[in-house]
Amino acid sequence: MQCRWICKLMLGVFLNGQALSHESPCLQEHRCRLSGELLQLEKPVEVSGPWSVFWQTLLDPNQVTGNKQEPDITSVSQPWAVDRGISFATYQKEIYFPAEMTVAMQFPTTASARKVWINERLMFEQGTVAKTYEDEEIGANNKLIFVQVRQGWNTLTMQISNFHHYFGGQHRSILIAKPSVMASRVKDTYFKDALVLGAILIMSFYHLFLWAIRRSNRGSLFFAIFCMSIGIRSSFTGPSQILFQILPPESYSNLGPFFEYLGFALITPSFFLFMRSQFREEFSHKLVLTICLPYCVFIPIILTTSSLIYPRLLLPIQLTTVASGVTLLFLLSRAVLRRRNGAVLSICGALIFVFAGMHDIFRAMGSIGGEEWSHIGTFSLLFFQSTLVAYRFTQSFFQLDIAEKNIRALNQDLEHKVDQRTNELADKVEKLNSTQIELNKAIEQEHLANQAKGQFLAKMSHEIRTPLNAITGFVELAEEQLIDRKDENAETIGYLKNIGRSSDHLAKLLNDVLFYTKFTSGKVVWLPEEVNLKELLESIYEQMSIFAMDKKIEFVKSLEVEENIFITIDVAKLTQIIVNLLNNAFKFTDSGKQVSLECSYKKNVLTILVKDQGVGIKEENLKTIFQEFHQVIDKQKVFQQGSGLGLSIVKSLVEHMKGSIQVSSEWGKGTEFKIVLPIEKSSTLREIKGEESFTSEQGRHYTVFAADDNDINRFLIQKRLDKFNLHVEIFVNGQELYNRCLELKPDLILLDLQMPVLDGIETAKLIRKHPEIAEVPIVCLTADVLLETRAKVEAAGMNELLTKPLKKKDLLAVFKKLNFHFELKEEESENKIA
Repeated sequence: MQCRWICKLMLGVFLNGQALSHESPCLQEHRCRLSGELLQLEKPVEVSGPWSVFWQTLLDPNQVTGNKQEPDITSVSQPWAVDRGISFATYQKEIYFPAEMTVAMQFPTTASARKVWINERLMFEQGTVAKTYEDEEIGANNKLIFVQVRQGWNTLTMQISNFHHYFGGQHRSILIAKPSVMASRVKDTYFKDALVLGAILIMSFYHLFLWAIRRSNRGSLFFAIFCMSIGIRSSFTGPSQILFQILPPESYSNLGPFFEYLGFALITPSFFLFMRSQFREEFSHKLVLTICLPYCVFIPIILTTSSLIYPRLLLPIQLTTVASGVTLLFLLSRAVLRRRNGAVLSICGALIFVFAGMHDIFRAMGSIGGEEWSHIGTFSLLFFQSTLVAYRFTQSFFQLDIAEKNIRALNQDLEHKVDQRTNELADKVEKLNSTQIELNKAIEQEHLANQAKGQFLAKMSHEIRTPLNAITGFVELAEEQLIDRKDENAETIGYLKNIGRSSDHLAKLLNDVLFYTKFTSGKVVWLPEEVNLKELLESIYEQMSIFAMDKKIEFVKSLEVEENIFITIDVAKLTQIIVNLLNNAFKFTDSGKQVSLECSYKKNVLTILVKDQGVGIKEENLKTIFQEFHQVIDKQKVFQQGSGLGLSIVKSLVEHMKGSIQVSSEWGKGTEFKIVLPIEKSSTLREIKGEESFTSEQGRHYTVFAADDNDINRFLIQKRLDKFNLHVEIFVNGQELYNRCLELKPDLILLDLQMPVLDGIETAKLIRKHPEIAEVPIVCLTADVLLETRAKVEAAGMNELLTKPLKKKDLLAVFKKLNFHFELKEEESENKIA
């Protein structure tokens, strides 16, 4: 039904154009005879039909009369194209008027320059007629001229040049009418053009305003460009050419063709982009890009080339526009069928606009006649679009009104709720204040409890380690005596070893619990120092080799570390990490199996691998082995003793050092722990205090002072030092030791920390302040293993710190570091210190 209506409309347009063409009185003869009845009509008479034309020649009326060249007979409605090589010509026609009169004439055409004579009298010039593109100047079209004609035949001679437009020559009929009729027609034309141009400007600026306040709405921008394109084209090329009535005549030659073609090329892509913003499903992204692609070629050519090229673009632009119009109507029909909001109004305006545009294209091509419909199409499109905008604004206002009422209701409800919530908050604030007071009291109590706990832990550490020191020391002494006497009572030696292992295990449990307590409370002190990395790893390996030998485990190492690599790190923490992993490996590895320590340092990254051939860990237990107090129990083997804190401590230390720890295990075959620590290199090694100050000659008898308030500890120290060729004096407190130092300067001082009268810290400070004994090396003996104790010891100026229980190997290590040279007693001669 719609197709049939469209066909009837197009056929009517075509027949209407043909009917207008047949109204001309000049179609059937070489001359044109105008009757009085035609000139009395209230509409202009079209003077068309056959004309005498001299191609590529510009002749005035006298030259036409004397010219021997035979003219060509060409219809005025038939244009001559620029690409045929014809750019200028001379037209001549005889017109019969029934009486002498004044008539108004109008010469509608496009982008041409012309001169017009009537009866050899020059009546007007439009631009500058020339034989070259450079000399031609296009003048404004459709100028109205008033001519006094005589009764009978009047000769009309016309020179035309056209280098700028596809359609050359006088391709539109000349209009003749009474002055009043023609003036009224021109006035109507100006009114229609001004009305349409005003509507276009209002719509374009309105949509630009909408886009300015809401940049995301690009549809408004595209519709503003569409309106401006129509306005520019119609103002330069419309029936009235309204802008050229204001601008100087010479401006048309530069601006006319440019704005005509640019406006024509911008109309279609801008309108399709606008339609996509309204109906996104119908106007898909790919389809719109396909429509716009040809115009992306046309527009740069128009912007960068001369108007001589423009005529060759006209036919491609017209064909593309016709195809785009058909596509537009099809897509809007789909939107209507899908009942899209605003689709009916859009298709009504687009339908009239497209058919008006197609009518004007066919009219310009000479296929049909009649008036231009561009005003009707443009005005209809803007009318329906304005109606759609008004409708949407109306809907918006209704929605705003509803929203305003809802907001008022919400505000009232909100005020009520705010009052209610304010009262509730006031009650809650009062409760919170009281809760805050109680919380502050609880925090203060907790702080006091933590202080008490810390003091209790320190006290218990000291009190537990004091008898533990005695047990360990006496067990070691008993073992040494049995060995010195060559007593082969293996059972007794085994008992002593078991006692020693148990005391060591008790000390380790005590250390783990104390360290975990301090770490979780955030009171762990980090003491970084410079150390030779390879020497540190070697010492850890040697230290742990003893445990491997005791259990008859093969302990291997692989250290990929250069000799002179120094790092800055808390040595105690790094040692604790590696020792805990090795202790764990030894614990779960049977005799005869292997445990390995692999370390490498590359690109400031220390990688530590601890592998064992123990029982392994089941997959379901891998996620929980780092939990506090967690132990994997193997029902098939003897339960392994421990606090369950070793691996948890390792993980906490590694993460604090910004490193990572991974574990992999296979049940029944072994376990592997991998630690990666980022550690920067250091350039120097920290010197040991007093290392160069206490070098003595071989065989000298050294004087050693020691102070401890515990009788058993003093006895044990005496026995330990008696093994060496030393002069030993032992005191009950620090005051007695200090007084003796003023009388006799010793070579070494051993100080317990917690003593009556004067403790170890204060004693050390007094000694360092006295100039005569300030350089004597001081070693701290303490049962306190808390890390802040080490900081206090260093601040007091002590050289070394040994934790109880005191062992022979620890003393030997201190003597070696202080460069003591002496002979052991005969029974210890095999342990001579170099």
